[in-house]
Amino acid sequence: MIPFVGYAPDVSPETPGIFLDCDQIIPDTNGFKAQGSALDVGIDALSGQARGFAVVKKLDNTNRIFAATRTTIEELSSTTWTDVSAVGGYDLGVDSEGCARFAQFGNVTIASVGHNNYIQSSTSGDFAAIALSPKAKIIETINNFVFAFNFVDSNHGLGTLENGWWCCALGDETDWAPSVTTQCVAGSFLQTAGEVVAAKKLGSYIVAYKEQSAFLGQYVGVPEVWNWSQLPGQLGALSQECVVDVGTAHYFISRDDFQMFDGSRFTPIGTPVRQTFFADLEPQYRNLIKSMHDRTNSLIYWFYPSISGGGTIDKCIVYNYKKDQWGRSDITIEAACEYTAPGVTFEGIGSLYSTWDDLPTNIGYDSQYWTVESPSPAFIKTDHKINTFGASPGDSYILTGHYGDVSTFSTVQKIRPRFVVSPTSSTLDYYHSNENADNMTQNISSTLTNNVYDLIWSARWHQVKLNFTGPMTISGFTPEFTADGNE
Repeated sequence: MIPFVGYAPDVSPETPGIFLDCDQIIPDTNGFKAQGSALDVGIDALSGQARGFAVVKKLDNTNRIFAATRTTIEELSSTTWTDVSAVGGYDLGVDSEGCARFAQFGNVTIASVGHNNYIQSSTSGDFAAIALSPKAKIIETINNFVFAFNFVDSNHGLGTLENGWWCCALGDETDWAPSVTTQCVAGSFLQTAGEVVAAKKLGSYIVAYKEQSAFLGQYVGVPEVWNWSQLPGQLGALSQECVVDVGTAHYFISRDDFQMFDGSRFTPIGTPVRQTFFADLEPQYRNLIKSMHDRTNSLIYWFYPSISGGGTIDKCIVYNYKKDQWGRSDITIEAACEYTAPGVTFEGIGSLYSTWDDLPTNIGYDSQYWTVESPSPAFIKTDHKINTFGASPGDSYILTGHYGDVSTFSTVQKIRPRFVVSPTSSTLDYYHSNENADNMTQNISSTLTNNVYDLIWSARWHQVKLNFTGPMTISGFTPEFTADGNE
């Protein structure tokens, strides 16, 4: 058997086990499985395009779920969104680049809504602007501080610092008056050009990213309070939403690769995919990249606007950081985050479905839909409604690499897949070439029967596309070849 190693369009096509292309296929513990289909979780639509999406957790372990549009912050209550914007509102602008971002500080939810609006806060109910605070694009909390990055200040003499950072007074998100006594301090990153585009905590540290540089912040107490050191190299991130904190490391997209930062060094991880990814990414809209962390399955989803998408976020590449393997799960979205659904219990099922026949048929028994308070990756589609990957998988496919030899003909007779979970149905499309392996021709197809695709064709180079319908997990395949002799 040839074990599958995943989506790797940038390596040699003769590498055994790679996928030159795939869709709705993600790395799994037992191989590669079909991605679950989008499932509308039954929440009303937002009032407009999602410009932010977050689930925050209070000290009593309860959750608040927020989404933002261009002009409103809305909070989810049961299945309904309620406008909880601060008095006077805000406007992120026509350009879809504008985002509202959220962070949790004890029981207080903090929101940054761009350079035209003060930082906002809410313990419950409506948000309220924090007087004399920065007007920031990026917000983050760490230890007992709230940080603002890339901000405008009109009250304390700091001015516009797109390359700047500012932390509130120790333990007080309402106090932004610079003072060493309260440990409210500010500064800027003058070592390199450009604005701060992302910032995330990493353990007890905080990392600020420009597009071509990054800085590690460490709490040192008064008088300096926070010490920043520039990290080696010219590596930075494309946007706040492309940086994923998995607890022990950041995974993010830089200008020309995928990177992992563990607090001490950067490690490139995108060798199998980066050239294809950046060729497909629309440079004009690269700041719109969104990410989603599925911690249960050690998966990171990066949703991005393709060159054919016209500015919509329409493609998705998936990385398993425990297995160092890649997949694809293309879908069109507006925003994404890790979502904690209330789940469905036997006690509550009667309020949702009147009879057993009313139960949804497209949700698997192992779906997180049935699990109370279970975190799951979620996204807001272009209908402004929350979805998860909770429905039964639909169609998926894998396009293998090239198998054969430049000087020898061989006859392929059978392809035997190694399914861990067999699909509902499956077909195979066969491709061959007698010349250059990069110039394949499709000529026959086969239907999976008794776990075998039957084929008879002689050629120098062989390639197959495996098409699946329904739930499926596959670990590899065995092609049966007979050598025909030399040219």
